[in-house]
Amino acid sequence: MKIKRIDSLVFLLTFFVSLGSPMGASLSFGEKASTVNSGDEGVDQGSLKRWKKMTPQEKEKLRGRYQEWQNMDPAKKDQVKEKFRRFKNLPPGQREKVKQNWQRFKDLPPEKKDAVKKRFEHWQTMSPQEKERAIERHKRIEQLTPEQKGRLKEKREKWQSMPQERKDQIRTKFKERMQSPSRRPPAKRNPG
Repeated sequence: MKIKRIDSLVFLLTFFVSLGSPMGASLSFGEKASTVNSGDEGVDQGSLKRWKKMTPQEKEKLRGRYQEWQNMDPAKKDQVKEKFRRFKNLPPGQREKVKQNWQRFKDLPPEKKDAVKKRFEHWQTMSPQEKERAIERHKRIEQLTPEQKGRLKEKREKWQSMPQERKDQIRTKFKERMQSPSRRPPAKRNPG
């Protein structure tokens, strides 16, 4: 499931949890919110106010998400509910950071969003050992000085601009060198 869909479903779940089960059961999305009397039992007044403040487009979008939720298989619903539960149990500072990161993601141009989604999908396919190595690499990079990070960025950009054939040649030579009994892996450079 794509990140956008998960966000939509978490929002939907949040919305319905805030509505409370009596209203969630009694207010069909075919009805207008104005048809629910403010004195109805079980109606969360804050949620009702938010519904009334929504634009018709926002209400329609929510109706679509509701239909998506209704059609979702139970296992996927359980996953969404679990993510929502974990989010709600985060300390307030971490929840705020998640919200800020999500907003930063939403503000990205489409091509950068696609790149982030691809990295996320790749992360999902990685083994725990691969994830651990990636985390360790990230920690090492975070410890570099700004000058060292700049040099690393230049090298990365140079690598990315190389033709694929040249990258393949370099990888092959490196693998051969690493497998050669007379060669040992190059010593790690001291970043300082």
